[in-house]
Amino acid sequence: MPPCTLGGCEQVLASQYSKIFGIPLALIGAVYYLIVLGLALAYLKLKNNKIILAFLGVTLFRFLFSVFFISLQVFVIGAVCDYCLASAAISTILFVLSVFMARYIIKGGQVSSFNS
Repeated sequence: MPPCTLGGCEQVLASQYSKIFGIPLALIGAVYYLIVLGLALAYLKLKNNKIILAFLGVTLFRFLFSVFFISLQVFVIGAVCDYCLASAAISTILFVLSVFMARYIIKGGQVSSFNS
């Protein structure tokens, strides 16, 4: 078990809520970060603003997912995992960033000013 400063990681990771359809949430989180990375790289290559909207959708879903699971930890499990909190914070930052990017492209801008 990885070290946990808040002391609740083992309890959270061993709970019935740590898997969805038998798939560990940690694996689902890793896939999410790979998708986000893929979308970012696709945008940098293609400069297609529809990719930013997909980025917004993916990060919105993950943000809501994080809010739900942090609520479960606090109110149902009664323990909090450091790594879950860190992931939720990163997901929140990515979501806020995607909102700003989407607002910018809706106003007619291009998110990246890199010259190809």
